[in-house]
Amino acid sequence: MRAISELAEFVSSYPASALPAATRRTISLLILDLIGATAAGLRSPLADAARKSALEAYGEGLISIWVTEDRSSVVGAAMANSAAASALDIDDGHRGAAGHAGAGVIPAALAVAQAVDASVSETMVAIALGYEIALRIASSRPVAAIDTYATGRWVGYGAAAAASRLLGLSATETAHALGIAGSEGPIVFLTTTSKFEGSTIKEGIPPAVVAGITAAYRARAAATGPLNLLDDDDRFTRHLLTQNLGSSWEIQKCYLKPYACCRYIHAA
Repeated sequence: MRAISELAEFVSSYPASALPAATRRTISLLILDLIGATAAGLRSPLADAARKSALEAYGEGLISIWVTEDRSSVVGAAMANSAAASALDIDDGHRGAAGHAGAGVIPAALAVAQAVDASVSETMVAIALGYEIALRIASSRPVAAIDTYATGRWVGYGAAAAASRLLGLSATETAHALGIAGSEGPIVFLTTTSKFEGSTIKEGIPPAVVAGITAAYRARAAATGPLNLLDDDDRFTRHLLTQNLGSSWEIQKCYLKPYACCRYIHAA
């Protein structure tokens, strides 16, 4: 079985009732932390521009743009929330992935959950699964194969997984959603910029959220993606992708930040 298909089977079939209580507590904490990060970043020029452009480009809708009275479409709200959550670099992180799953997975999951009126239990398992897929994919990359540590390169898989679960996609549809998200997500040329110009988000997370959510909706509408995307042994270590799925949860290995900066300099 292809790696994407194995991950998709896990996403579509894992029972919500089986999610451990400790994992649920972790999810609750991470949601609260991300809302705090969003509130802190909301008035930044970056987040303000994202919110305004979401309303103009994606339209008004029924989905909440957090800590405001504005509402947009599923994709618009998720993009704006992701931008605010990641604006100050104080969103949760994961050492193995060397990045930040929460600012991508949680906005995507909560936007789709609001759209489909999902239960708390189903929303929580979707978040857990989104983190699991994103973090396993990021952590499975051999160092020699990593050309950028930008979260936008891999968090779209997590957004697609969470959205697929909430939309009730089959294992086959979920596999295609993951394939679409992975093949069409942002490239993020971080190493070719000075990082002193522009107001782009350092990790490229919001465009990955857009790619991931739309991938799930497209897969539901019979779009297909490359199912062999994760089968290159030079780019992904297979046992890190699929071994012991459901026996432990990567989300419980995430850390919270006390300072709004990269964790590499927290010790200073």
